[in-house]
Amino acid sequence: MMVLFQRKIIYMGNAGNPLHRIPKFRLLAGKLIVDNLEREVQVIAVAPRSYWTSTKTSPSEAGFLSDYTAVLEWISNAYPNSPVVLYGHSIGGSIAVKLLASLPASTRVRGLVVENAFTSVPAMVRTVYPSKWLPYYYLGPLVFDKWDALSTLSHERSSALRNVILHPPSILIINSENDELVPAEMGREMFDAASFVYHGLSKPLGTGPRRVLIPGALHDDAFTKRQWKDEMRAYLTKVATVDTYRQSAVFDGLRPRAQPQSDRGAHVNNWRSILTIIVFLVANILVIAPFRIPLPRFLNKPLSIILFRKSLNEPHARSYFPVNYVSAPVFGVFFLWAAQCIDGTIVRNGIVGTNGIKPLDIMALFISLAYIAIALDATGLLRFLAFWVVRKGGSSGPRLYLLLYVFFFVFGVIVGNDPIILSGTAFLAYLTRVAGIAPPTAWIFAQFCAANIASAVLVSSNPTNLVVAGGFEISFLVFTANLVLPVFASAIAVYPVLRWYLFRSEGLIPASISAQDLDPQAALVDSHGAIFGSTLMITTLLVLVGTSAGGLHVEVWMITVPAAIIMFLRDVSHDIHAHRRKSEIKSRSNPCSPIEEHQHHSGGPIPVDVGETPRESDNIELARFPSEATRRVSHGSIPKAAASESVAPKSPFIWVRRFPTPITTLRRLPYPLLPFAFAMFILVQGLASTGWIAVFAGWWAAWARASGLLGIVGGMGFISVCLCNVCGTNIGATILLARVIQVWTEVHSPSVRSRHGAIYALAIGSNYGAFSTVFSASLAGLLWRDILRQKGIIVKRSEFAKLNLALIFVSMLVGCSVLIAQIYVRPPT
Repeated sequence: MMVLFQRKIIYMGNAGNPLHRIPKFRLLAGKLIVDNLEREVQVIAVAPRSYWTSTKTSPSEAGFLSDYTAVLEWISNAYPNSPVVLYGHSIGGSIAVKLLASLPASTRVRGLVVENAFTSVPAMVRTVYPSKWLPYYYLGPLVFDKWDALSTLSHERSSALRNVILHPPSILIINSENDELVPAEMGREMFDAASFVYHGLSKPLGTGPRRVLIPGALHDDAFTKRQWKDEMRAYLTKVATVDTYRQSAVFDGLRPRAQPQSDRGAHVNNWRSILTIIVFLVANILVIAPFRIPLPRFLNKPLSIILFRKSLNEPHARSYFPVNYVSAPVFGVFFLWAAQCIDGTIVRNGIVGTNGIKPLDIMALFISLAYIAIALDATGLLRFLAFWVVRKGGSSGPRLYLLLYVFFFVFGVIVGNDPIILSGTAFLAYLTRVAGIAPPTAWIFAQFCAANIASAVLVSSNPTNLVVAGGFEISFLVFTANLVLPVFASAIAVYPVLRWYLFRSEGLIPASISAQDLDPQAALVDSHGAIFGSTLMITTLLVLVGTSAGGLHVEVWMITVPAAIIMFLRDVSHDIHAHRRKSEIKSRSNPCSPIEEHQHHSGGPIPVDVGETPRESDNIELARFPSEATRRVSHGSIPKAAASESVAPKSPFIWVRRFPTPITTLRRLPYPLLPFAFAMFILVQGLASTGWIAVFAGWWAAWARASGLLGIVGGMGFISVCLCNVCGTNIGATILLARVIQVWTEVHSPSVRSRHGAIYALAIGSNYGAFSTVFSASLAGLLWRDILRQKGIIVKRSEFAKLNLALIFVSMLVGCSVLIAQIYVRPPT
């Protein structure tokens, strides 16, 4: 795209780079029209984001328009009284049309030249693949950036584009007769659309739009033909000599009206911005306070078939549609998309990623590592180690309490908080029940607190860490090196609060617990799988750290997804061999029951999906212990079924019973995290596109200037914990605050210390915020609550908030203090 101003021309690069256009530059800057003008023509080339040496971000329609708008703003400041002509070749023509349509009519643009431009990307798809029997022919409507120049021209009402069409010299459309890429007929369609707008004026000015067909020209060489030179000379001369616009006009409001704004724009003065923030807030309120909508009873039968739930066929059964953390953000995205507050580009960026945050890569990494961790837990390794720790704890209750706290913390550092919540919670429910510890409040809160503090150490342990590390291009090793001291200090400081402040009563932590006869081997279901899974997990984490620290620029999912596939294949192979052994046993003796067979293969429970109301048909309790259970734990009191805590799922598919280990692991994956996380990424991207992120960044910049490093670390820690409770879990809070810090860094250029403190305070707060005031502060909190409900342990919201208040205060105070001291002692580079 080229812009003529003060007898100068700017060329904005499109499919190629500015170096490819030097011959055309030389022609335009030479004697093409200089003889007819008082001053010479100069050429300035501009390459938008992702092209040539510009910023390596994902190209998008919104991004291009934002870049070109910024260029026009620069022209406005540098040459306040200069006429401007936009020139677009190929896709540059569509860019020029869309850009003018997004700008107010007062914008100082005198003309538009469109050369060999296509009407839209979908139309080009049908042109390139004309055969209707090919699937490519039908892919056009699926593209995100359509660059629909024809529709923009046809529906133009009041903008800079209409102003250019109606006033001389109007629009010049150039087509190459032998264009091998873009059909010349597309130029005819654009000319007809522009003419329709022009003739709609009651008193037309000048001669209106003009279309020229260059004989013998191809897509890229029309400028070498004499007719092209003559037409361009005549058109640009008219621009330079016809004075039909007001010299006092300025580039006021140079922001796209119907397109998303740049992240740096702080303008939220339109209804789209207001509606976007309202929908964002409502979606987060529904995450905190979910409810269910009853469905008509005639839907019970089809739902029972789809969901494999026979209970829905009962006479008085009623099905419900949940409005919760999964559905509310998704519906918010669809609503904003339908209201045209966001477009396909925003949706794509919320899934694929932009500005260093790549949701698709983050979710691939997290789900793949979660599979390895859950498969490792299904071998019984976690329960084996927990029983071993209990046995080593001896008869001292306080000593066992300390050992379990350390165990959950250390294991949480390695595998993250989700496996600890999945198996550790059920284990504690079993242990406290058979030991007669009632209520088990002290033990379950210690586990939940230790797991969430530990998850801040490694990038792979929590999705929030992946957002922070990816958004600011922090290597895994550097991330861990900066957080290991604050996290360990927090863990040490929190234990005395648990032991001697919150749970000092002997009834909560008994003085003695006898576990002399406890055999950890009873919990280990698959020793070979435990060794294989442990080796694979440690190797994967080491490769992640090594490639990140070595600067190899390997996408993280390329490491974790193959590792998860290897673990999956190992599980399948294990079940195949186990099935063969069972078949041999059947041929010689009575067959095992399906429940016994499943217990033999799988060591993990099959909990209900995260956030779903538990059902009795989904799970069975470990055991039914009498109310007068003693504090003595014996080996005989641990049934073998307790090691697995699961039964074979009732399913019509034989392969579910044939491969219980991988099926069990797949069912335990946190699938609801995917739609929730992607929807939150999209909603935050919508806030950025409507200017809210820039507003928040401005507020944060004012606080940072007034408070210094102490205020930055303390403020970001406080805000991140608060937003975890009101912003759609800690994932939503991290996404939002990471974007705020990004814009703050780009626009306000804070010191390295300030940036460093804000980033790592966010990392600490997003992890610790899980144990604050509401269960929905994290997905782990929702999962923890539901597993406890299945075990008959009810934790009230008020109790959760009251007990966590002291824990979050101490942990954040110590963690942020150590972080500040660390920054002062060892300044970041």
